[in-house]
Amino acid sequence: MKNLTKNNTILLFILIIIITAIFVLFGISNFKKQYTTLSEEILFKEASAHYDNMINTRLWNSNHGGVYVLANKDLKPNPYLKDNHLYSKDDKLLIKINPAWMTKQISILSNKNSNYFYKITSLNPINPDNKADSFEEEALKFFDKNKEQRFYSKFEDDKFNFMGSLLVN
Repeated sequence: MKNLTKNNTILLFILIIIITAIFVLFGISNFKKQYTTLSEEILFKEASAHYDNMINTRLWNSNHGGVYVLANKDLKPNPYLKDNHLYSKDDKLLIKINPAWMTKQISILSNKNSNYFYKITSLNPINPDNKADSFEEEALKFFDKNKEQRFYSKFEDDKFNFMGSLLVN
């Protein structure tokens, strides 16, 4: 009888440990899912805020018909832009910065100085540097089929990719 009670106690203890382990594993799994969902939401909100800031900067430039800046050793006229420069009265080279060229310049600067990567891309780019990679091609095809959508994002292999739709004439 004593052995039976001892065996029952051991079995009960093992059962309690197994049940506790199942609850702990379930809790960890549930926490991981919630953490991933929250992380994706935060990243999406941050990415869309960056996108909106870029769009507002672009809109400012567009509202002014482009802007002209003094040429320097690092800034040359955009070869893909018609009427890409003019000369001031005192014969200084002024480079036209249209909305797309400004966006490209800001992207280059941001890519050097931050943890974010910006890129203008297209399925049919005029500038070969703007050729789409596989994620960008996927997003552009999504936008082509879903014209009302502004954003496309994907979280894969601990990497968050985000693209905003920008229609140009």
